[in-house]
Amino acid sequence: HARTMLALMLKPLLVGKSFIVRLIPIYSLQPDFLRQIIEQILSIFTRHGGKLGALVCDNHMTNRRVFKSLNAPGCPPWIGTLPDISEFIMLFDSVHLLKSIRNNWITEGQQIIRLRLPNEDGPIEAKWSDVIEIYKDESDLGVKSCPLTYSSCHPTPIERQKVYLILRVVNEKCVAELKNRGKNSTALVIDSILKLWKCLNIKTPYAHMKFYDPNRKSFSSVHDDRLEFLTEMGNMFS
Repeated sequence: HARTMLALMLKPLLVGKSFIVRLIPIYSLQPDFLRQIIEQILSIFTRHGGKLGALVCDNHMTNRRVFKSLNAPGCPPWIGTLPDISEFIMLFDSVHLLKSIRNNWITEGQQIIRLRLPNEDGPIEAKWSDVIEIYKDESDLGVKSCPLTYSSCHPTPIERQKVYLILRVVNEKCVAELKNRGKNSTALVIDSILKLWKCLNIKTPYAHMKFYDPNRKSFSSVHDDRLEFLTEMGNMFS
């Protein structure tokens, strides 16, 4: 008997509302079946003049296997291809991408990650201990420099699913305090992750005005400098 429902949705890039294309009751979703359904929907979509820009999903193991099977030969792992369809982007949604970065960081043996960031000559090392140090120093203070809590620094497996705990670390105040303490490498990594989050998590066309932040501005041109930043970040994770 089916336990869950598989929903496939189309989201227009520029205008129009998102809508569900198909709902499928499933018991144990397999990669081959999911790919078959995707191909069927995209065949109808392109036959009626649609153009695929990207496939977006969470980072469930089945989805990751489908993405791997769609990966275009000789291309980065986030570029996919299908018969009669030009290359398209494969992306985990911004929430799951942010959680995956943090979870990989804190589950690494020494809780140290090394990333080759855009515009940097070599790998940049970020230490989770730098974040914990700020929390420990300020835990008993009435006024704190950033919104760190015990749960944001030491999340349990269940708490790792809560986005607001990640954003207590990945925010401007934490970056500023790390710089103030001379932890520039960790600050640079968190700042780049924060910019990635802002660029991928734009919910309204006016967010950049509300928050006075150009990184929250809706994309309207292929010449936007942030697209190059996103490409470089994608290559880094490759």
